[in-house]
Amino acid sequence: MTTTALTKQEQFFYEHAGYGVAQGETQEQGHERSARALAKAETWAVENGYTFETCPDYDADESFMDDESQEYQDEWRGKAWYVVMRDELDHVVQSLRGCFGYSEYERVVKAELALEQMG
Repeated sequence: MTTTALTKQEQFFYEHAGYGVAQGETQEQGHERSARALAKAETWAVENGYTFETCPDYDADESFMDDESQEYQDEWRGKAWYVVMRDELDHVVQSLRGCFGYSEYERVVKAELALEQMG
């Protein structure tokens, strides 16, 4: 892992987000490029007045858990959440429902929504 050139913000996404590898890139190059893109999107959203709201998702499809262990079901059932991204006029511009995961994942989802909004 050669992440010495990454900022603290980019390092967060390097450690917690998925990544893609473009044709001609090494896995490491793709990982770092993806982290930088998410960090840039996160900053862009703040600078352009976008806000995010995270709420419980009571309507999430949890049927995928039916085949999981009882321990897994007990840990995750009823704990879905969703994120809404709003512009300066409070219009919803992006959203993602049915999210499950650790607290760092919420920041990743917000950055991914911002990246989509950036175009």
